[in-house]
Amino acid sequence: MDGDKVFCTQCGTEMGRDEKFCPSCGANVDGTPNPYAGRSSGYSSPESSSLDTTRLLIMLYGIAALAFGVLGLVGVSMLNDPAMQQALKDMGVVITDDYVTSAMIECAVIIVSAACALVSSFLVKKRTNYTAALVLCIAAAATSFAFGLLFGIVTFVVGLYMAYRIKQGQALFS
Repeated sequence: MDGDKVFCTQCGTEMGRDEKFCPSCGANVDGTPNPYAGRSSGYSSPESSSLDTTRLLIMLYGIAALAFGVLGLVGVSMLNDPAMQQALKDMGVVITDDYVTSAMIECAVIIVSAACALVSSFLVKKRTNYTAALVLCIAAAATSFAFGLLFGIVTFVVGLYMAYRIKQGQALFS
């Protein structure tokens, strides 16, 4: 009976003698092309799922950073309003031009960080341009220091971990 066993030459899975394609890996047995090769089975590999999770986390950071940066710019622009300046002065708070300029630059850097993260997330989703996806993820992480020292360190470390996860999924990029 053991003489009736047939094994796939690609992955070693046991198959029936009448099967033309391996049920596990899809390799053809008799040299004919597999009409189903390259089609999605509806299931994703653990590596692909991990990369999808990475993409979602990068996108989540990008959206949050974009919102924070835009709201920061709106808030800082309100400091130029004479009525706001007078109200702050009445409370004993003096806002210098240097402070306003510095805050606007920080908000702009946060928006750049968000843009880098969102483009990286898009490239990971499309599984194209691996190098750009990786570099943009690292750039988003590096520019996250505009959030402040403590939060910047945390987002930098998490951003580098996301870049590491993109690196691990390099084979999934076209």
